[in-house]
Amino acid sequence: MPSVFSDYVTDGTLKGCGSWADKVNGEMFKGISDFAGCSDKCDTFAGAFTCRAFFLGVNGNTGCAVTDGSCTFKDGRNYHYYEKTGTDAPGSPTVSATLAPVSTLYTMDQIGVGCSPFDWSRAEFDSSKVFTVEECYLMCKNWKKTCVEFFVGMKGQNGCAISDGYCAANLASGRSFNYYKVSASVPTPAPILSPTTTPAVMSPTTTPGSEDWYLIKEESGCQGWGALAWKLWKGVSNSLQKCTDYCEAEGDCTVFYHSEASGKCALTNGQCKDQHSTEYHMYEVRNVVEV
Repeated sequence: MPSVFSDYVTDGTLKGCGSWADKVNGEMFKGISDFAGCSDKCDTFAGAFTCRAFFLGVNGNTGCAVTDGSCTFKDGRNYHYYEKTGTDAPGSPTVSATLAPVSTLYTMDQIGVGCSPFDWSRAEFDSSKVFTVEECYLMCKNWKKTCVEFFVGMKGQNGCAISDGYCAANLASGRSFNYYKVSASVPTPAPILSPTTTPAVMSPTTTPGSEDWYLIKEESGCQGWGALAWKLWKGVSNSLQKCTDYCEAEGDCTVFYHSEASGKCALTNGQCKDQHSTEYHMYEVRNVVEV
């Protein structure tokens, strides 16, 4: 069953503990790599201090470090910091104050879930890269519609999915995405633009496809095909539907390229750089957000 995040908040930024004192204000547990395991370790911790927060390894870094919440942060470390809601760190009231603005923007609700079936008229999905929580939140806030929830790929999974609330009643477990809810109290007067982050928008040439495939970009090929960690060439004389079926059958396929003229079909993991091509169009399977 997916884990509920209602007891913890995080800002999703990379940080570690700059005032670590082993077994005094924190204790490390190796081999724990998911939220469920680390939150359980914090909830049941019976050491020299009361656990009020924890650091969970990301970007290939495994480990769960439970703390009393008194850490001063050290930026750039491969950990995400989670704090129990409604608690104050002993002797360090600034910790809760630091996270307060984030918790008023959004909260993590569930881990390892997707939205199924995915309604493209009420949601949008960008599979072009691995998104941070902040980037996906900005995509949500800058959407031309009203966004109240979003999904961020986990464990290196590409993608950010945003929705008007449709997905809340259509969550599917066993997916590689974390589910966030935008706080209802947040005003939405104007788009929030990051000076370093360009909000993801679909190509103006993008048009809906069938129930099975979605056109991402016309006249676009794959630059860097030879260096892809995963790719699959399916030859020629393939219909668009057949190419879609090939991609849907492969767990690593997120984006595929098809030639209307020759029926060429190339499956990829979505890591190509766009390259202008008069032969190929770029597509994705409509349920890609569910994998």
